[in-house]
Amino acid sequence: MEPGKQVRNTENHDLSRRSFLGVWLGLVSLAVGAVLTSPFVRAMFRPLTARDQHSDWVDAGAVADYAAARVPVRRPIDVVQRNGWRASVYIVKVGSTLRALSPVCPHRGCTIAWDDNEGRFLCPCHGGVFAPDGAYESGPPPRSLDVLQTRVVGSRLLVRYQNFRSNVPVRQAIT
Repeated sequence: MEPGKQVRNTENHDLSRRSFLGVWLGLVSLAVGAVLTSPFVRAMFRPLTARDQHSDWVDAGAVADYAAARVPVRRPIDVVQRNGWRASVYIVKVGSTLRALSPVCPHRGCTIAWDDNEGRFLCPCHGGVFAPDGAYESGPPPRSLDVLQTRVVGSRLLVRYQNFRSNVPVRQAIT
């Protein structure tokens, strides 16, 4: 054999080994990069793809806790969703019936607060005012506070927590 051909075969062999190692290193780097960035990509797109999975009914306490209530009582509740979070509701007594109100202003979604001095619910964002029973009184909100479904089981008050679309005149639940 000619010595030149042996050198060429060795050079081709080395070149193909280098190409293989380069491709292999590139693929490994790509895989590591994909594994490291996937949590960030999922977090970015989660609001677009996630659906809330509310539990049907949440315990809001003993009915006896609200028997003597003369003003709305803010009660924290645990809402079970895909990511789990803590919310609150206002429990108001209308006649002899207990009613749960969402603390979310139907105008822009701000959290409303009960004002003892005014004797009304006030929205700190845009000045919405609501009666003690949640009825609209004044300001930019297009409707009254959203009333949540309630039921009594044994001596416990259960609330079905829902989110509603903001800034629309008719209440629309968000699923």
